[in-house]
Amino acid sequence: MSTRFAHLTGCRKVTVMSVPLLRGTAEVLQLEPTLPTRGYVLALHGFGVNQIFPNAGIYRTFLNAGFGVLAVPLPGHHPAAPPLHSPWLQDYLPTIARHLAPLLDAPISVGYGNSIGAVITLGSLPEIPSIRHGVFLQPPLWVDLSSTELAKEMLTSVSRDLLRSSDFPASAVLSMALSRCRFVDRNGRERLRNFLHPAALPSIQRILDQLNIPERVSRLTDHQMLFITGERDRISPPYDVARLAGYMPCSPQLCVIPKANHTTLFFMPETMQRVQDWLSVHLPATDASALLNSALA
Repeated sequence: MSTRFAHLTGCRKVTVMSVPLLRGTAEVLQLEPTLPTRGYVLALHGFGVNQIFPNAGIYRTFLNAGFGVLAVPLPGHHPAAPPLHSPWLQDYLPTIARHLAPLLDAPISVGYGNSIGAVITLGSLPEIPSIRHGVFLQPPLWVDLSSTELAKEMLTSVSRDLLRSSDFPASAVLSMALSRCRFVDRNGRERLRNFLHPAALPSIQRILDQLNIPERVSRLTDHQMLFITGERDRISPPYDVARLAGYMPCSPQLCVIPKANHTTLFFMPETMQRVQDWLSVHLPATDASALLNSALA
């Protein structure tokens, strides 16, 4: 297994897959758990494949629960993915899901995404019938990133300064994540500055408008979902995430993590604990084992 994934406890194998798209390919990482595989998580993450570390805690939680992870790069964050303004963005994840159908047709499949990736995944779920469960971090219903202070906050939150904060205990995993994640190197910072530049910000809102999220999520009637956002999140504040959940007949469970903002949410132990608790209630291992044995019988 590549050393860049050595910190993902519970992961026994990593496979890189190239999935053909209408234009180009998408690089998907298949992370296999050390436990018997109960199903797969289709994870559209807000970082490029080489910037996977902020999701490490969430992925470990899934892996330790026996779920494999299919990590898909978010459009606009990886050269092999379409740009955020692509007219066929709404077909991106369903196309990948169809290619991965042999894995996602397991008895249990889960959707995962964070930030704009969470919204794109939610908007795609009506076209991915095999996924009936989902964990989504900070999904925004609308975006207002015009504040330069907000851009500054995002640029500085994911940094080594985090290790010195009393709210976030320094650990070997976190230290590795921050030191090796391209999100905090000079090139990564420059990409983020460009992404948050006022001239680029309206395109994010156009994505939400293009996907027609309220109408799409209104079709999610029989899903079990967990929404998590931070108390101090200014991009996806709790009231906005709750408003998004209000469009959904399946009534997602909403959890607000104290003191967390849009970038530090990934490193809060409470975030991983909430996901773990939700999995144990809605996807207990005994039920999953029974479903799998029944399917194999």
